[in-house]
Amino acid sequence: MPRPTTTSHNGIRTYTLAHAGTETGTLTFGVGMRDEPPTMAGVTHLVEHVILRLTHPVPDVHGGTVKEDSVEFFATGTADAVAYFLTTVASVISNLQRVTAEDLQLEKDIIEAEWSNAFRFISPGLLANRFGARGLGAAALGAPATGALSRIEVIEWAQHWLTVENAALSFTGEVPAALDVRLPSGPAVVHAPVPSARETPRLVTSGKAGVAFSLVVPIELQAFLGAALSDELLTRLRHAEGLIYSVNHFTTRIDDESSQLDLVLDPLDRNLVAALRAGVRAIKDVAESGFSAEATNSARSIVASSVGADPAGGSLYLDDLAIDGLLLRRTVTPAETLTIGETLTAGMLTQALQKSIPTLLVAVHEDAHLPAKLRRELQLPLDRQTIWTRHKDRESVQRHGALQAGHEPWRAKGSKDRLWVTDTHVLRREGKRLASIEHADIVLVGHRECGCVVLLDRWGRSTEYDPTEWKRGKKLSRQLVAAFSPEIVRGFPPHE
Repeated sequence: MPRPTTTSHNGIRTYTLAHAGTETGTLTFGVGMRDEPPTMAGVTHLVEHVILRLTHPVPDVHGGTVKEDSVEFFATGTADAVAYFLTTVASVISNLQRVTAEDLQLEKDIIEAEWSNAFRFISPGLLANRFGARGLGAAALGAPATGALSRIEVIEWAQHWLTVENAALSFTGEVPAALDVRLPSGPAVVHAPVPSARETPRLVTSGKAGVAFSLVVPIELQAFLGAALSDELLTRLRHAEGLIYSVNHFTTRIDDESSQLDLVLDPLDRNLVAALRAGVRAIKDVAESGFSAEATNSARSIVASSVGADPAGGSLYLDDLAIDGLLLRRTVTPAETLTIGETLTAGMLTQALQKSIPTLLVAVHEDAHLPAKLRRELQLPLDRQTIWTRHKDRESVQRHGALQAGHEPWRAKGSKDRLWVTDTHVLRREGKRLASIEHADIVLVGHRECGCVVLLDRWGRSTEYDPTEWKRGKKLSRQLVAAFSPEIVRGFPPHE
């Protein structure tokens, strides 16, 4: 693959890569889901939808996509068609004030159809399990506050992030002669630092189906480790034991040196615990005994094929160059990847896996039966992702119990459970057990028309209150919402 050329177009850094045939052009901005606060999760996706709405009609192949760290608008076709689309997108961005409330609502409805579960519910994924509710973790939480985003919030988000200073262009060919992308100027954007990860190794329960494994790995080896570990897991769990059908692996860039590698398995419910046990054993066995020659060769072949199959003459590589340049990160080139593959050994992969084992995060569906004997066998502490802090020692019980003084208890229907909403905590007593949520840990409060209230904490853990389960439940809902700053309160859509 030839080396890309870097130039400038109307103040926008521009990357080109010589390629004969149909051209692909992309306008990239350095903002994605990791930049969104919990109260505005989904705003970049909504902005992308609105811009494409106002760009229509466009006859050629085109689209937009939102990733953890970027939003991209792209088109494929003749040079003139690509130029027309990208120039029109920039014009729409510069005049986004013309978006109407009707436009916004239509796109919210479309996003709900596209992404219905994430539009309605908080549903943490592996990034949130590792990093919590901010930064990279925000990219894997769901976005039930999308429906409450206002027209002004959408416009201001675009004005802050979609600027000439935070943009890059890339083309699999020459810069089209008809291109005239002009973007508004803005202040330098500041990205939040990568948040501290939660303690690992750890086994977490999840609302998502199946079993998944997550590791932090070096970026140079991420593709090889993903392919090799997938091969080892398939050999053992599919071919030898018949526990799964497939292993899908994904990588997410964390910083200049590392990525998160996720491997997702699909056992039947009856094989859930067996697949969990066999998967943990397989990863630890490979770390101890080494990758097989077959898995190493398979990884080398798969990665080489994927590099050679980069569509449209290197457009994926150009995408990496564009966003890495905006975020001041280094880019691993296709040539570097191929060179690593030529010298790759099982020992190199094994050494990298051994260094990554302390970052192991394992997720299993919350309905899985996880007895103490199994947890001891896996040697992984269990985290059920509960937002409640349980108070067991006498001093803690007395200290938090004293917070109830002067506050009316709310009584559950059908049980003796009690709830107190104080100035600093939500307290719950179930029999003799006392648990609490500290207000300061809550980063998002969602309320639905039914009176249900959702609390999300900074670690991506949540709970939902159903007013029908409590005496005077509607009044309890109002008190819960009023206990938190209005700045973190958002309307959530109905459950259905």
